[in-house]
Order: sequence, then structure tokens, then C-alpha cells
Amino acid sequence: MSDQSTKKQNIALIIGLSIPVAMVLFVAIAINAPSWFSTVEPPQYNFLYTDRRNNPNVSYLVKDDRLQRHDVDQSENATKPVEYQQRFFIHDVSANISSEISENEALELHLDGAVRSPDGFRLESGNRGGWFFFGYGRDYRTRYLVKENYSQKLELESQNENYRYYWNIQLLGWIDPNG
Repeated sequence: MSDQSTKKQNIALIIGLSIPVAMVLFVAIAINAPSWFSTVEPPQYNFLYTDRRNNPNVSYLVKDDRLQRHDVDQSENATKPVEYQQRFFIHDVSANISSEISENEALELHLDGAVRSPDGFRLESGNRGGWFFFGYGRDYRTRYLVKENYSQKLELESQNENYRYYWNIQLLGWIDPNG
């Protein structure tokens, strides 16, 4: 073989191998570039949540900047439902960790019961996953704090780590740092 034909084969091989590598780099840059140039400040407000393995005779809601407990009346003839221990957690957004607190401590917190935090973040369940057409679905156990093109994956505590479905975590309120 002549040097000329070897060079042509090498150039074709280099081009053939570089196209997939360039496509992977392009996709990676296209996915991550918005977060590199994001002007969204990280979340500032911690939040209170429960893992919803609760007593069906009790409900909680935020009213007048406080968490309030409401006992649900059961009729005398109703069968007694299974009661679970209610667990409350404070999630520290800067450290991305949750700490369990008692019901009395939760009732003392100053809370904002809005869906969005005062700095504009919302709690979302799950994300889509997969590769092209394979394996797409929704992972309901994963939670994110989301605002515009900013997203932070959360590490939340739960009664049973294997069953942290979207209905198991209930946001109760955003904690007022001045309260």
C-alpha cells in the first residue's frame, strides 16, 4: 500500500470515530449549558414536610403562619383505621439534609403555606429518565427544588426508604427564618 492510500484511510477512520464523540459532547453541553449561565440564586428557605404515614384521624395545615392540627371526627360505627406515627422533618436546603423534629416543635414554627417558597422555588416529584426511546418513565421517589432553569435534587428522609412515592412526602410549609 502506498503512503497516500494509508493517509486517506486514516483520515476516514478519524472522521468516522470523531463524529459520535462530537455528538455526545454537543448533547452534554446543550443539556448542561443553561445551568452554567443560570442567574438564579440557590434556594434560601428551608421547609417542613411529613412522610404522610400518618394517623388518618388527624390532618395538618398552615393557618396564620403556624402549623395547625385538626382532629377528624370518626363516627361511632366506623371501623378503627390503622394509625401510624406522624413524623415531621425540616429540610436544610443549603446542606441538603433532613432532620426529624417532634410534633410540638413543628407546631411552634413560623411557616409560609404557599406552594412556592418566598424566593420562588417549588417542590417537584420525579424526573424522566432513560436513553433515547429506552427506559423512559417517571421516578416518583426523587424530589427537586425547581425555579426557572435551576434544579436541586433533594435527599429527603422517609419512614421507609423503599416506598418514598410522590404521595408519601407532603410539603407543609416554608420556614420563616425571622420567625
